[in-house]
This record gives sequence, C-alpha cells and structure tokens, in this order.
Amino acid sequence: MYAVVNHMKLSTPLDENVIRRMNDELMSDLVKLPGVAHALCVQVADDGIVIIVICDSEKSLERAHQEVGSPWVGQNLSFYVAGTDRKTGPVIARSENLDAALTPRE
Repeated sequence: MYAVVNHMKLSTPLDENVIRRMNDELMSDLVKLPGVAHALCVQVADDGIVIIVICDSEKSLERAHQEVGSPWVGQNLSFYVAGTDRKTGPVIARSENLDAALTPRE
C-alpha cells in the first residue's frame, strides 16, 4: 500500500464552488480508479490544505497522479495554490477498515 501527501499553501481561500467540485469531480474520479483505496482533503490552516490519496501499489498511486490528480489540480486549483510539497511512500501502519476499501469493486 502506498500513499501521497500533498501539502498545498493557498494564495487565496478555497470557495464553496471549488470545494463542491473537488468532491464531485476530483475525489469521485480518484476512487473510481482501480487500486485507489481512499482520497481526502483536509483544511489544515486558513491558507493550507493537505490532499491524501492511498492506493494498493506505487503503480496505482502514480496512475492516479498522472491521470486524475495532476490534471485536475492544474485546471482547477492553480488559481488558489501558492506552492506545493508532495511526498509519497509506503503505508507502514493502517486501520483494518482500509483493507476493506481495497476489496474488488463490482
């Protein structure tokens, strides 16, 4: 299991429209990809968010980044983001319910 943690410094606060679209488009599209277990965005400060994506493999994580994450952020968040710090790595501890999220989808 692999994860990415994207710290994003905001130049301007996210508005309700982009937050709604982030839920309806970005998060929805990410979890439709094979191997993606979970995706979320956390507001960590008035001028900061963290996007976390957890996948079953490094390959799935890279696919999510290339096919969905990077294009969506570039098209929809570039106005808001002043800087990013992206870190990836293996998940070394997790809750049991995350294993359930990785069961095959029908």
